[in-house]
Amino acid sequence: MKRDFDLIRKILFYAEEHGHKFISKHSRDNLVEVVIDGYSKEEVIFHLEILYSGGLVESGYNYVHNSRATERIERDKINYLTWAGFEYLDKVRDPTRWESIKKRLQPLGDFSYEAVNRTVAQLATEQVKLYAPLAFYTAFAYLAGFFSKFFR
Repeated sequence: MKRDFDLIRKILFYAEEHGHKFISKHSRDNLVEVVIDGYSKEEVIFHLEILYSGGLVESGYNYVHNSRATERIERDKINYLTWAGFEYLDKVRDPTRWESIKKRLQPLGDFSYEAVNRTVAQLATEQVKLYAPLAFYTAFAYLAGFFSKFFR
């Protein structure tokens, strides 16, 4: 199964909205089951597991018995977002920014955490370059008005 970054983003939003801040790691009572419309349980579990292994969420788990009667762990619930999870979500929160990130990274096929960080930094730099002249003009106009009071 391949990573689906739209699903990852949706899971992070879901965790932010439904996750709990202070829960005992020994209690499953407060864990939140993740259900995302349009995605199978298997897809969600796979992405929860990679989010957990990437350090973006703390998740709960179920023991699952397979045909050989051995146990394996499925991470199918969320405790909360980690600091890194909140940081990543803040970078991809805005829908317009997210579409810009996807458009830039699609040809490269690299949606890694580092690639998203680099792209967000590039977008911020471009916005500063775009709005810096306007900010300079506004500051200049303000200062000209301020100092004109002294030279009348």
